[in-house]
Amino acid sequence: MKKLLSLTVGLFLVFMVTGSASAIPYQSQYGGGGFMSSGDSDTWTFSFIIPGGFDPDLQDVTSASVSLYFSDPAGDDYSGEDMRFVMGSIDEIWEVDTGVMSYYLTDPDLLVLSDTGMIEATLSATRGDFIFESATLNGEGTNPIPEPGTMVLFGIGLLGLAGITRKKTN
Repeated sequence: MKKLLSLTVGLFLVFMVTGSASAIPYQSQYGGGGFMSSGDSDTWTFSFIIPGGFDPDLQDVTSASVSLYFSDPAGDDYSGEDMRFVMGSIDEIWEVDTGVMSYYLTDPDLLVLSDTGMIEATLSATRGDFIFESATLNGEGTNPIPEPGTMVLFGIGLLGLAGITRKKTN
């Protein structure tokens, strides 16, 4: 009975200590470049690196999206305003027809974020004028999960300790 109890407690400790991955939210905001007209551009860097935030040496970014917010100073309902947005593998030109444009980052960009915690973005006005109010990069990351070999090594260590303890009590 003692053996079964010792084994159960040992396995419980192994799985309790190792845990599982949980999603950790990250956010980086940029205040926007203000009024933009044809030929203007604005470049900034999103960064998840803040005190107590993302650590590229220990964590990975698993998903991310960027949202750009605009308004129209002339009140002409965004007719005739075009812009170009470049960030990593995203290189899009579109007509501004809503107040928010959103993109999901793909694997190459997620790797850049995971390796450095930062990614550069550029917005250019190609036609007309508009107000670039802000940009937000939202992401999720995970803490590393110990590999199975680590769990086995930890379990063997616990069993060894249990054996030494048993030997001393006998």
